[in-house]
Amino acid sequence: MFEKFWSPEVDLMVGDISLRVGHFDWPEWIETVLNPGRPVFSLSLTPRPYRSEGYLGDKSGEKRYRDVGDLLFYPDGITFHGRSSGGSQRILICSFDKARLTRLSPIAEDWKNLQIDKAIFIDDDRLLGTLRRIAQEVLNPGFAHETLIESLVQTASVDLLRYLEQPERGQRKTSGGLAPWQMRRIRERVESRTDSPPTIGELARLCAISPRHVMRGYKQATGATLHAYVEQVRLARAKQLLLDTDLPMKSIASSLGFSHASSFSAAFQRAMAMTPSAFRLLHRR
Repeated sequence: MFEKFWSPEVDLMVGDISLRVGHFDWPEWIETVLNPGRPVFSLSLTPRPYRSEGYLGDKSGEKRYRDVGDLLFYPDGITFHGRSSGGSQRILICSFDKARLTRLSPIAEDWKNLQIDKAIFIDDDRLLGTLRRIAQEVLNPGFAHETLIESLVQTASVDLLRYLEQPERGQRKTSGGLAPWQMRRIRERVESRTDSPPTIGELARLCAISPRHVMRGYKQATGATLHAYVEQVRLARAKQLLLDTDLPMKSIASSLGFSHASSFSAAFQRAMAMTPSAFRLLHRR
């Protein structure tokens, strides 16, 4: 049902591995239900829509929705429920036979053995880096690209099982966490389109608590650090400015709160393994 929103760029098969790169042009508001027959990695190559949420499993409920990251993993046979505010999104879809995982470890036979709730917001740098490299190889294949892709998917499979075996860092705690109104204020300020990201002190004042309390409470509520969240949103904003505008690097750096274009370039390269200029050149339509 989603093919009508899909504009393909590249379709590639490497053994059992299916690799697709293209654009989804989603309606203004969309809700999705997916139940893939094979394991699937989904990597967003451009910023996800402003509001992107989802959960895995059959039980419904508003409270089950969580923020979705740039990298998701859809386990085969488990329903994914998603919703977003819509818009254009460039994406890599990488699916493969489940035997790749079960040959590595018998625990992959049953997803109940793993922390699958972590799969919709994968924040593991190794997995992100590997999938981004796969995307680059699909878009710009080089010497022995099939051999390299096969190796990278195998590496991603190992790192995925390691990641899903670890205890859920994002398990929510109520003791010592933040109230819903405090979480709402943090989200509204961090995701507002102002000239620079907020400081921890500013967010603490918005929540009427100390900086130490807001950092501790946010991590207890989400499993992630407040600094990482601020940087994630700033990175998404950087991608959007690079793709949707012709602003020079100096202007983009300033709008994101960097004092120099070189500081912005270094931070972007650490996160994306490529310079802002290379990202703009690679992903512009």
